[in-house]
Amino acid sequence: MADGALKKWHPFSLVAVSIFVPLVFVMVAGVQTYRLAFQAADRQVQDGLAILEEQAAKVFDTHELVRRLVEQRISKLSWIEIEGSSEINTFLFEIANRFSQVGSIWLIDSNGWARSTSHSFPAPRLNFADRDYYRYLDTNEGVFVSASYTGTLTGRESFNVVTHHRSSSGESRGYVCIAVDANFFNTFLARIVRHHAGGFAGLIRADGEPLALHPPERQDAARDALARAVASTKEIARGTFQFDAEGNRYGVARLADYPVYLVFAVPRSTVLAGWYGVMKTYAGFGVLAAIILVSLSLMVGSRLRQQKKLTATLEAMIEERSKELERANTHRHFTLASKMEALGNMAGGMAHELNNVLVPILGLSDLALREVEKGGRLHQQLDALHRAAGRARDIVRQVLLFSRAEPLKAHRVHAAAAVRDAVRLVKLTTPSTITLDCRITAEDVFVMADETQLNQVLINLINNSVDAIGGGIGGIEVSLTERLIEGEESPGWLALAVRDDGCGMEQSVQAKLFEPFFTTKPVGQGTGMGLPVVHGIVTAWGGLVEVTSAPGRGTTVTVLLPISAGGTQDAPRPPAEVPGVGADAP
Repeated sequence: MADGALKKWHPFSLVAVSIFVPLVFVMVAGVQTYRLAFQAADRQVQDGLAILEEQAAKVFDTHELVRRLVEQRISKLSWIEIEGSSEINTFLFEIANRFSQVGSIWLIDSNGWARSTSHSFPAPRLNFADRDYYRYLDTNEGVFVSASYTGTLTGRESFNVVTHHRSSSGESRGYVCIAVDANFFNTFLARIVRHHAGGFAGLIRADGEPLALHPPERQDAARDALARAVASTKEIARGTFQFDAEGNRYGVARLADYPVYLVFAVPRSTVLAGWYGVMKTYAGFGVLAAIILVSLSLMVGSRLRQQKKLTATLEAMIEERSKELERANTHRHFTLASKMEALGNMAGGMAHELNNVLVPILGLSDLALREVEKGGRLHQQLDALHRAAGRARDIVRQVLLFSRAEPLKAHRVHAAAAVRDAVRLVKLTTPSTITLDCRITAEDVFVMADETQLNQVLINLINNSVDAIGGGIGGIEVSLTERLIEGEESPGWLALAVRDDGCGMEQSVQAKLFEPFFTTKPVGQGTGMGLPVVHGIVTAWGGLVEVTSAPGRGTTVTVLLPISAGGTQDAPRPPAEVPGVGADAP
């Protein structure tokens, strides 16, 4: 019946339908693209504003970095020392030349007198008490951005970013004035505006005074854009606003922590020109669609069927690949679990055998200690033997716990005493060609750890250093210091470092140090579990492991452990000296 109805249609009717459908499409598309064109303009404004904001933030962050470097350099100097120091002048000159956006640096005392500058030495006898930034900061806090000006000494367009210079007690001693090269901004602004004929971009102070603007003759438009934005909302963080009096679509954003606004505008003519181009394209496609509408429908149907078939094939391939990956992942986890289970069983069996050997050693050494006179050399050696056997017994217990996957509980440990004890034991087995030094500055520091595991960590690290030195002559240094990471508060971290002058390591070797069973030793001479055990123990205590090494320059392994706060009342304080090991030497 449909075929019969289709045959009743006149050929001209089909032609009319073929023209009417594309015409409706073009009209609807015109309305939609008109709306989309202005949405695209809003995105262009936001993108341009984001680029401008990022660049401005980098420049102002650079000036903040310069200010901190200057503050750090002069914080302990008086104004007389600053004024008479050629080194300060050289420092300011080098800092200003290092950053292209920095025009100059001035150090001004609280009375407005210039004390040092990156321009010359000595600083010219100038007083800035009449400047707007001096009057503002004399009664206010924060950052002041001056109006744009042409430098008397440089002849360059600049504006100043001025902050207080404070003493260590926080009292204002004067001001640090850093000149920003406005041409640096103007060049950048020209690049981002060049694709928007008639548009403009700039940095504007809160009072509407332009700091940098391209093109420069658009000052009135920039002020008007900021005024309209402020009238729309009192607190501007970021916003895109409708056309102003000149027909521009513009965006305004405030630069964080600074009294500076960023303005970016796209002209209405640019937006409509893009839309006209799209409409010409749609009109051309509409004419073409009127001619080949039927053929196009058949082609689309054919392509949809092909796409459906291709999609089904791709989905089958993806599903098969996912299953393969899942099987491989399951196999890998099963293999690792089996390996760790076998390792645990083996470790448990070995621990039981070692425990049987340690029992007579502990018992007989204890009996011998009771029969030997205290204070003698033999008594000291037996005592060392007994304590070493006791520590071995503790390690055996840990291995048994590992084989049953039972974690040890950490408690407050006096780090210095534990390190001295471990160094003394290791020194007994260290080759005579290797010197083992101990340097401890963190005496009364406690960490949440376990003495036996801490000894195991240190012994593993020292043994690795001995292996790195080999049979030659070398030295190993064990140090224990406190470290306070920037931005963190006390109590900070305890740094246990083991440094050797051995052969060092390549970067490719360092990347695999903490992988289980990885070793560079010949077969039968290493298990590859030393550093993985160290890493596992340290991370379980909330610590970090740092490795610094280079071929031919030795290796330094640093263990960082969080210091336990709360004083020493809940843990006994061991003696300051252990026989055979001092604060600075083992």
